[in-house]
Amino acid sequence: MSHHLGSPYLSDEAIRRREAYVRDRVRQAGCRDDRDAVSGRSVARWFVLVLIATVSVCALVTAGALAKNGPPPPDATPGAVGVGGVPLGGVEPAVAAGYRLEVVELTWAPGAHASRHFHPTALVTCVQEGALGFELRVGAATLTRGGTADAPGKPEPIALNTEVLLQPRDCIAFDEFATHREHTGWNAGDGPLVLWEARLLKTGEPFTTYVDAQGHAGAVAPRATGGSQTAWLGSLRDGAGPGDGRRACRNRPAEPIGSGRDRSRIG
Repeated sequence: MSHHLGSPYLSDEAIRRREAYVRDRVRQAGCRDDRDAVSGRSVARWFVLVLIATVSVCALVTAGALAKNGPPPPDATPGAVGVGGVPLGGVEPAVAAGYRLEVVELTWAPGAHASRHFHPTALVTCVQEGALGFELRVGAATLTRGGTADAPGKPEPIALNTEVLLQPRDCIAFDEFATHREHTGWNAGDGPLVLWEARLLKTGEPFTTYVDAQGHAGAVAPRATGGSQTAWLGSLRDGAGPGDGRRACRNRPAEPIGSGRDRSRIG
């Protein structure tokens, strides 16, 4: 008679059965723990997948809300619609005689756009509110996405004929003095678009010159004083390319808004 497991009254066979029973219970408990662990991991994976799907849907909804409007059609009447500007400050730096550095706040109403045009300036424009659609048609410009003090955004070149969407703290920069550049812009959201724009421009030159569907420069917009009208001067001469039209337009005084000539094209 064995005294295993501290009992003098159990046979060897009973002891073996009890040991087998204990081992079986321990094995079952271990499997149950494994199953619980696997179940916990499955729940965690399911939660992560649901979270990713929710974030993706929210991003798509936000992008759809921001990008509701597209660029003006190629045959749009040259000029700006729904755009107004207010000068915030400026200075004529002694180191650059004949030039003025100024900061302007531009407000674009929902649906506003500016057809193909160029500016005789070095410029940085940043989105403060809303969404700006931008398409570079000629020349070179850079886009800097909003960063942080520890990880500032890096300027990246903008591809030609590619629609770009800017959100708050995104900035576009270019230098017309280095290379000629033409672009279109539009309010890509369903609310107001607010830009802050720093400009270095030659004193007395028109800030914006529009280009028609044939590539002729000829529409001169007044400086930003809160209005958004544009006087269309028509093609400067037959066959004039964008570069020739730009030079000719600069040498030709802009016709006053509301004058008797070609009033039907004032927008």
